[in-house]
Amino acid sequence: MLSKILQFCLILLGLAPVVLLYGLVNLADFFVHYQIIFLPITKDSLFQGLDVFIEAGGLYLLGFFILMPLSKMLLNFINKNLEIRTIEAKQIKSYDFQMNAIYLSYILPFAKFTALDWNAIYTFAFIAILLVISWSNRRTYNTNVFLSLFLNYRHYEVQTRAEVTFIMLSKRMLINTKEIPHYIQLTDYVILDPET
Repeated sequence: MLSKILQFCLILLGLAPVVLLYGLVNLADFFVHYQIIFLPITKDSLFQGLDVFIEAGGLYLLGFFILMPLSKMLLNFINKNLEIRTIEAKQIKSYDFQMNAIYLSYILPFAKFTALDWNAIYTFAFIAILLVISWSNRRTYNTNVFLSLFLNYRHYEVQTRAEVTFIMLSKRMLINTKEIPHYIQLTDYVILDPET
C-alpha cells in the first residue's frame, strides 16, 4: 500500500481539474476585459507577454500541465514498486455514474467567479475546503476526476468473496469478475488494476 504522503498526493491529483478550470476562467475573464496586441518578438515583448500570462492566471494552467507528467510518473512508480496481490472478486459494477455529480461539483463554484472582485479568495477557500475534505477522507472511498478525465481511467466497485468492497481504477473496460485476478492496493479501499 502507498505511504500516507503518496496516498494524499494521489488524492490531490483529483484537484488538478480545479486548477485547470481556475486558470481557464481567469484567462477568459482577462481577455474579455483587455485588448490583445501583437508586438514584434523581442526580449522585452517576451517578458511583457510572460507578465501578462502570469497576471491572467497562466500559472494555474502551467501547474495543471506539470501535474500531467507527475501523475504518470506516480502511476509508473506504483505499477513497478508496489506488491501485486490476488483478488477473488464476487461482483463488479461500474462506478463511473457517480462521476457526473463530482464533475458538476468541480465546475459549479466557478460559474460566478468572474463577476466577483475577490475571486482569488473564494477560489483559495474552495481549494482549502477540498484539501481538508480530501485529507479527512483519505481512508475512505475516493474517486479521482483527474485520472478519469485526462488519463482515461474508469472507476469500478468491486466486491470480494470476503464481502469487502473496493473502488478499482482501471483503463480497461471490465465486465466479468474473472478479468481482474490481481490488484495493487493504493489506499484502504482503492485498488489499481495492474494490467493497465
